[in-house]
Amino acid sequence: MSYTNISIRKRDIFAYLKIYIKKHGMAPTLNEIAKEFGISRERANQILDILVTDGKIRKTNDAARNIELL
Repeated sequence: MSYTNISIRKRDIFAYLKIYIKKHGMAPTLNEIAKEFGISRERANQILDILVTDGKIRKTNDAARNIELL
């Protein structure tokens, strides 16, 4: 996957997180993110880690819905 594709996917997942949290009052699970974007759980987790590094989100603990927007 190229840098541009990673940037696009990262942007799309962040937008999805914002909409999902607003609608449901909680973050999606890793499985829900992976299914929404047709990617593996591992890849979804890698992208979430990039969003953490970028200061966009925080993983609050080891629970299934552990994503907090910053």
